[in-house]
Amino acid sequence: MRAGGAFVALIGFASAAYAFVQAFGWLRGGLLLLAAAALVAAISACLFSGPTMKSKPTRGGAALAGLSVVLVIASVAAFVLTHTDATQRLMQEVDGKFAKDVDDGCGQGLDASVPVPGLKPEVMGPDGTAIAEIHLREFSRRDCPPAVWAWVPWGGDPEVKRPVPHGWTIHVVIRRDKTATKIDDTESHSGLPVPYPISRVLIATPEAGCVAVDVYFTNDAGTAPPTPTATTGCVTAH
Repeated sequence: MRAGGAFVALIGFASAAYAFVQAFGWLRGGLLLLAAAALVAAISACLFSGPTMKSKPTRGGAALAGLSVVLVIASVAAFVLTHTDATQRLMQEVDGKFAKDVDDGCGQGLDASVPVPGLKPEVMGPDGTAIAEIHLREFSRRDCPPAVWAWVPWGGDPEVKRPVPHGWTIHVVIRRDKTATKIDDTESHSGLPVPYPISRVLIATPEAGCVAVDVYFTNDAGTAPPTPTATTGCVTAH
């Protein structure tokens, strides 16, 4: 019975650790897996101490196993809570800013950011032809926040300026589904050529969640449906 209980406990903790891997990434998930193994070992020591499985645990062995359990739980809780708090503070400080407004000079100049590797989805205009591309960016300096944002250059060329099509509004939506965060930046027709639209910045880490960008046009008069949505994959900062 005890062996069966220990096996069930082991499976339960392994499943929980896998869930942490999915939620927090391989590094933290791996540490949690080690913590779960230590916890299971401590419980096993309590259950099976003595020369045989039927022997009662000694008081010393039971106390040691209990102390081990408490230390493991306290350590894991401290690690998770501390790391989560740091991520929360980072999101509060950076999320929703434009890259140029991020502190410590991280957003100053083109050389402060680099492309995020991957495809550059084409954005279809109201006439059904490709009008722009989505270019994901991230900060190039290691001491800058691990954030992602988007440029949407006309024709894929950041040097080109052009007016938003008459009667339409372009939407550049950056989202982090894990935290249900979504920011929609819009640019409406003004009749004047404008630079490429850009999105706000979102922290993109395994702890915070990956970030994706959607771009489409809506008709200002509501007489036509929105254009097809161009979307990127969900990415994290490198």
